[in-house]
Amino acid sequence: TEAIYREKQLKKWKWRCYNKIMKKLTLLLMSLVLSSAQLAASTITLEITNIDKQKGYVRAALYDESNFLNEDVYIRGDSISVDGSSLTITFSEVPTGTYAVALYHDRNNNSKLDKNFVGMPKEPVAFSKGAKIKMGPPSFKSAAFEHLDEDTILTISF
Repeated sequence: TEAIYREKQLKKWKWRCYNKIMKKLTLLLMSLVLSSAQLAASTITLEITNIDKQKGYVRAALYDESNFLNEDVYIRGDSISVDGSSLTITFSEVPTGTYAVALYHDRNNNSKLDKNFVGMPKEPVAFSKGAKIKMGPPSFKSAAFEHLDEDTILTISF
């Protein structure tokens, strides 16, 4: 009976050691995955041109497909004071993915896109890939671009 007891104790000890090793390996693997995701993050730089009036702000937002043009939900956003006919906005630490950019020139600095009575913008707007407003806003697909492991530079003109 003592031999059976020792054998059971040995099995319990082996099982505990196995569990500890598996937990440590799982934590190590998870930290490696998270580290690689952080390393994959890079910048998206917007080179904005053809700004006709040197007043107000250019307000830009980076969207994924699920929230495209949702004013309250975006991946990154920024506002830059206009002091010339061009400016640069950089979004840092952006993970790889498919995105679209929307921006507008808030000429009167009221922090909103002014629209006419039918909902069309009264202030200049622009989108990535040169997507245009037709009978409504452009689709995500028409403005979408792939952001890979490397820095992305987009030129957007009003």
